Amino acid sequence: MTWVRTESMEAARPLRASWAVEIDPWAPEMAPWAFAALCLQGAQDVFLEVRAQNSAAQALYRSLGFVQTGLRRNFYATPADDAVLMQKTL
Repeated sequence: MTWVRTESMEAARPLRASWAVEIDPWAPEMAPWAFAALCLQGAQDVFLEVRAQNSAAQALYRSLGFVQTGLRRNFYATPADDAVLMQKTL
């Protein structure tokens, strides 16, 4: 699951909204178009979590400009796995 953070320029405090975005591993070239559309909606950052054991997905996200920002232990139940937290600044 991928989450997007936006902030309102009109408000004195941040206004956040989130959208679920799916990145197709067979068409990663579409991701920049999705990121551009999110920017037009005011997005500043994209956040996601991915299974720690899913090195292929982590490599894909790194190739798209995501960096690891944290780890959530025992995030997934079946099968048990940690979640790697990643972020991309748009």
